[in-house]
Amino acid sequence: MGRKSKRASEVKFSCRYNVLCRHYLVIFRARSIYERALDVDHRNITLWLKYTEMEMRNKQVNHARNLWDRAVTILPRANQFWYKYSYMEEMVGNIAGNKCKILALFALLKKIVRLQTSIRALDGVGTR
Repeated sequence: MGRKSKRASEVKFSCRYNVLCRHYLVIFRARSIYERALDVDHRNITLWLKYTEMEMRNKQVNHARNLWDRAVTILPRANQFWYKYSYMEEMVGNIAGNKCKILALFALLKKIVRLQTSIRALDGVGTR
């Protein structure tokens, strides 16, 4: 009788393990598809949002953080990225780290905007 219950628990564990493996395999495949799509169109805001939401929905916080970092670096003027990034950090309780990271990224955004303004000013001087 003890042997039968042991096998039943082994089968339950095996089934749970298989479901878990399938779940992570699906996430891995989805990541591959999203990354290929971003290779084709890295300026698609909807694509970035869906990719990061998939990671957050599956509780892959570090993957989501990496994606937000990439997204705000590539598209610094997309406000949705900044809002969702800071919201995610608040939800996971990383307010101090969030504040430092967001301030650093805003500083980067200011530099980019100043550079673009300088370039436009130089372009305007040459056209007169």
